[in-house]
Amino acid sequence: MNTQVNEYGVRLAFVLDDEARLGLALCKMLGTIGIEARQFVDHDSFLGQLDPCNPDLVFLDLALGESDAIDIIHQLERRKFQGRVMLISGRDMETLLEVEQVGKAHGLHMLPSLPKPFRMADVKECLLPSPALQPDLEDDDLFEPLQKIGLTLRSKA
Repeated sequence: MNTQVNEYGVRLAFVLDDEARLGLALCKMLGTIGIEARQFVDHDSFLGQLDPCNPDLVFLDLALGESDAIDIIHQLERRKFQGRVMLISGRDMETLLEVEQVGKAHGLHMLPSLPKPFRMADVKECLLPSPALQPDLEDDDLFEPLQKIGLTLRSKA
């Protein structure tokens, strides 16, 4: 298994989509940017591998045949899943946003949803850290730890 963390902060991603062809395409896209990805077409096999593999990211389709994204969100909450979750679907954006809110209400780290069909650029954009998610740091928060270990920063002026 890949133990390297790339610029996206993802070592391993799971893709749960009952449309095998789309799940495989997403896995291949992720592979091209250095993310190991595993495809699942049903919730049982996905849940069976979740705890042993502990993925950093789950791509989750809304409709999964016998179950749906809400069922999986409940399972992820019960298992105290600490990774990120990104919904993928051809459904309308309003539905995606509602399910995204359900995930957040259940304590999951939900990324912005990815509507189908999507391109590689869309996947990359959704995975990059959002400036809004970065902590607000004051200058003192940045310089004080450096000073404690004897480093100082100088301007180029």
